[in-house]
Amino acid sequence: SRAAIDPPKPGETWKDDLVSVIDADGVGQVEELKYRHFSVWMSRSRKLPLVTAVNIDGARSKRLGRIDTWYIDGRLDAELQVDNDGYKGNPLDRGHMVRREDPVWGDLETAGEANRDTFHYTNAAPQHEALNQRDWLRLEEYVLGNARTYGLKVSVFTGPVFADKDPLYRDMVRIPMAFWKIVAIINGQTRKPSVTGYLLSQGDLIRDMVGEFVYGPFRTYQTEVSTIGELARLDVDHLSAHDPLAAARRAEGLEGASGRFHVISGGMDLVL
Repeated sequence: SRAAIDPPKPGETWKDDLVSVIDADGVGQVEELKYRHFSVWMSRSRKLPLVTAVNIDGARSKRLGRIDTWYIDGRLDAELQVDNDGYKGNPLDRGHMVRREDPVWGDLETAGEANRDTFHYTNAAPQHEALNQRDWLRLEEYVLGNARTYGLKVSVFTGPVFADKDPLYRDMVRIPMAFWKIVAIINGQTRKPSVTGYLLSQGDLIRDMVGEFVYGPFRTYQTEVSTIGELARLDVDHLSAHDPLAAARRAEGLEGASGRFHVISGGMDLVL
């Protein structure tokens, strides 16, 4: 399935930081790590995914069980990946960036491969067990369940917000305080793209573990796609052009004003 829209592009900050691997044809280096129905761009300095992108074909979706066996991706050096040493004996979960169910579609063999592929450490980032993506799952399920999509094809982009002050854990990984998600659909009526952005802050959840104050309680927000670009230092101009929240704020004369973070407590709070 072809992506409905191109993923966020790493900004200048990440120009020399992305991990590259030999491409599938064995000729040249590429920064896009391709898996079945999804891709990952890895940060060398953080040893975590900077951007993930998945295509969803709801009409061909399969329901397969979890495997919970995690893999090092042999295409890149193990020291560039945070393995089980970063997750054992603590309240951190391996947070799927591409959620397990999203790429699991197609024939049974293909869906099974996609299911296993999501359990690569390159698709994980440390998240507190009390978070465990419950709000992410509810949000994505609501968007996908209620959006009038053309052909049930959706693209979802997800990643951590990397900040310089993220706390260092076990001398091996800096723990992200926030995560972003961008959902791109093709409206079934207008046949035009609609792209919405969300931010999840887990700062308060890991305060005790890192031994220092971190900002604010856990919240899920809808925010302008352009704001995600600013925070995560990504090029999202081609996505923000189709953002209904940005359009609504412009119509209300709120461009550049405070309150860019719109707290989500249920489906009725979403601007789609």
